[in-house]
Amino acid sequence: MKTENPFLDLLARKARKNRESYWDVEPFVTRLSNINNNIYASLWFKTNGCSHDKRGGCTICDYSNGISISTQDMVDSVALGLTTIPKGCEELLISPSGSMFDSKEVPDSVRQKIFSLLDKSDSRKIAIETRADTITYDKIKETQNILKGRLSKVYIGLETSNLWLLKYCINKNLDLNQMINSYNLLQANNIISASNIFLGIPFLSEKENIQETLSSIKWSFSNGSDIISLFPAHIKKATIGEVLFKLEIYSSPSLWSLIEVLRQLEQEIYENKIEINWYTSMGAYNVISSPYTCSKCYSKVIEILDKFSQSNDFNYILMLDEIKCECKNIWRDKLEKNNSLNLYERVINGYQQLSEYLFNRNWFDFHFDRLINMKIEYDINYTMKP
Repeated sequence: MKTENPFLDLLARKARKNRESYWDVEPFVTRLSNINNNIYASLWFKTNGCSHDKRGGCTICDYSNGISISTQDMVDSVALGLTTIPKGCEELLISPSGSMFDSKEVPDSVRQKIFSLLDKSDSRKIAIETRADTITYDKIKETQNILKGRLSKVYIGLETSNLWLLKYCINKNLDLNQMINSYNLLQANNIISASNIFLGIPFLSEKENIQETLSSIKWSFSNGSDIISLFPAHIKKATIGEVLFKLEIYSSPSLWSLIEVLRQLEQEIYENKIEINWYTSMGAYNVISSPYTCSKCYSKVIEILDKFSQSNDFNYILMLDEIKCECKNIWRDKLEKNNSLNLYERVINGYQQLSEYLFNRNWFDFHFDRLINMKIEYDINYTMKP
């Protein structure tokens, strides 16, 4: 199944049309964390923007639109950001708004200069984030030559292994064979492959999201991924997700759903194969709603999740599982409710409401031919499964 969705591209570009540009003001972003008494840092730098974002982008993602900057500005952005990274950093993640190995976003000459800067840093390990289709043998070899073998981990955006959901709910163009090839290529070069998997896909119920997340994690491990980086959804400004949120047909997942996924990953957690990221907004400028529980237990839940994130100790998940709160009962009741519409019907209804909100009542009918294969692909992916 080809995962291009020109219908959703048009809606996504309209939703993003007047968005705020973070990079107009900020030259870089850094985040620091402490894991097992080691400093881990992340540095995002300024580029002309994610290539996929320019086509329409993912329904739930916004790293801010890129601005028109020179190649030297990109390098300077990294150089300035590196001055804020503490000495003795165990691992430094360096990332643009999209993909480090995408030559359209980060030209080859810029990437080489950035890695030369990193070579002078004392961070023990270097990690990057990039799309599967940008990973090549030559780029890996070049990077390792500059960094003297310190590239230790590559994060790859999978989100879900379900192609129908990728195409019609997330709007991500991805070939699963490229994911598998990336796993193999990284493994052959002794680099850890980390699959980014998303909890909170639009149009799915809370229960379906838990099931799909676990299914995608299983697929990733079965096909060669070394670790999983688990991301619960935030609602971000100027995205399809925000419009669906305003239409009251989408919301961030409950933190109880994240905890339930983790509870079912006990063995993988003991094997240090699971990371959790962005379970809070971390102060991001464009987040309007985040995964939550309730005002009574939220602080305690986050405190324990922080401890789990810092230690990867499954006992903290058991502690979370034992918390009693009325919001947890409401969440459980929500899991048991069945939707009267199947997923295809929910997505089509959502597309109709999006079209009317962003354009007009006739827009959906006029562009419906772009969805000609949607029902056929749904039947193949769902109702015809053995």
